[in-house]
Amino acid sequence: EYQITQNGTGTGVLNYTEEASALQGSASQMTVKKWLPLNSLTPGSYTLHMKVVDRNRGQTVTPSATFTIIQPD
Repeated sequence: EYQITQNGTGTGVLNYTEEASALQGSASQMTVKKWLPLNSLTPGSYTLHMKVVDRNRGQTVTPSATFTIIQPD
């Protein structure tokens, strides 16, 4: 699950959920490359929240990262 919130307001501006296919073999990591549509966001500070659920191990991780959208020149 991906959620982007606007900092200072806590308002959710984008929510997205997807199912990733199972890993093959004994791999214990996977890399997800995802394009998220940010063109509708106004300049300001935002936080990307992720929720990753490993259903095989019953584990959940919830990393986050902040980013800033600036006004183009």
